[in-house]
Amino acid sequence: MLIDKADEFVSRLQYEITQASMGMTNPSINIHIFSGLSGGTGSGCFLDVCYLAGDIAKSMGGTLFGYFFLPDVNLSPIPYT
Repeated sequence: MLIDKADEFVSRLQYEITQASMGMTNPSINIHIFSGLSGGTGSGCFLDVCYLAGDIAKSMGGTLFGYFFLPDVNLSPIPYT
Protein backbone atom coordinates (compact mmCIF):
# COMPACT_ATOMS: atom_id res chain seq x y z
CA MET A 1 0.00 0.00 0.00
CA LEU A 2 2.84 2.43 0.74
CA ILE A 3 4.38 2.01 -2.70
CA ASP A 4 0.99 2.66 -4.32
CA LYS A 5 0.77 5.94 -2.37
CA ALA A 6 4.48 6.84 -2.30
CA ASP A 7 3.90 10.13 -4.13
CA GLU A 8 1.28 11.16 -1.56
CA PHE A 9 3.59 10.17 1.30
CA VAL A 10 6.49 12.20 -0.11
CA SER A 11 4.28 15.23 -0.80
CA ARG A 12 2.79 15.13 2.69
CA LEU A 13 6.15 14.78 4.41
CA GLN A 14 7.61 17.68 2.40
CA TYR A 15 4.53 19.76 3.24
CA GLU A 16 4.80 19.01 6.97
CA ILE A 17 8.50 19.87 7.04
CA THR A 18 7.86 23.11 5.16
CA GLN A 19 5.04 24.07 7.53
CA ALA A 20 7.07 23.21 10.64
CA SER A 21 10.04 25.29 9.48
CA MET A 22 8.05 28.27 8.23
CA GLY A 23 9.40 31.57 9.52
CA MET A 24 12.74 30.07 10.56
CA THR A 25 16.07 31.14 9.16
CA ASN A 26 18.15 28.17 8.01
CA PRO A 27 16.33 25.54 10.08
CA SER A 28 18.06 22.27 10.90
CA ILE A 29 15.94 19.43 9.55
CA ASN A 30 16.23 16.15 11.41
CA ILE A 31 13.79 13.32 10.72
CA HIS A 32 13.53 10.64 13.43
CA ILE A 33 11.81 7.34 12.64
CA PHE A 34 10.93 4.94 15.44
CA SER A 35 9.77 1.51 14.34
CA GLY A 36 9.23 -1.90 15.82
CA LEU A 37 10.33 -4.72 13.56
CA SER A 38 8.03 -7.41 14.84
CA GLY A 39 5.23 -8.54 12.56
CA GLY A 40 1.75 -7.10 12.44
CA THR A 41 2.77 -3.49 13.07
CA GLY A 42 3.50 -2.30 9.54
CA SER A 43 7.12 -3.31 9.94
CA GLY A 44 7.20 -4.64 6.39
CA CYS A 45 7.37 -1.12 4.99
CA PHE A 46 9.98 0.36 7.32
CA LEU A 47 12.71 0.15 4.68
CA ASP A 48 10.49 1.90 2.14
CA VAL A 49 9.61 4.67 4.59
CA CYS A 50 13.26 5.15 5.55
CA TYR A 51 14.34 5.28 1.91
CA LEU A 52 11.70 7.87 1.01
CA ALA A 53 12.22 9.96 4.16
CA GLY A 54 16.01 9.79 3.74
CA ASP A 55 15.72 11.06 0.18
CA ILE A 56 13.55 13.95 1.36
CA ALA A 57 15.91 14.78 4.23
CA LYS A 58 18.88 14.78 1.86
CA SER A 59 17.12 16.99 -0.70
CA MET A 60 16.19 19.48 2.04
CA GLY A 61 19.66 19.50 3.61
CA GLY A 62 18.63 17.45 6.61
CA THR A 63 19.51 14.21 8.37
CA LEU A 64 17.57 11.01 8.92
CA PHE A 65 17.80 9.04 12.16
CA GLY A 66 16.33 5.57 12.52
CA TYR A 67 15.55 3.73 15.74
CA PHE A 68 14.49 0.14 15.22
CA PHE A 69 13.74 -2.37 17.92
CA LEU A 70 12.61 -5.93 18.38
CA PRO A 71 10.61 -7.14 21.36
CA ASP A 72 12.02 -9.75 23.68
CA VAL A 73 11.72 -13.17 22.07
CA ASN A 74 10.33 -14.70 25.25
CA LEU A 75 7.24 -12.58 25.80
CA SER A 76 5.07 -15.48 26.90
CA PRO A 77 4.06 -15.27 30.56
CA ILE A 78 6.28 -17.05 33.06
CA PRO A 79 4.20 -19.68 34.86
CA TYR A 80 3.86 -19.21 38.59
CA THR A 81 4.78 -22.23 40.70
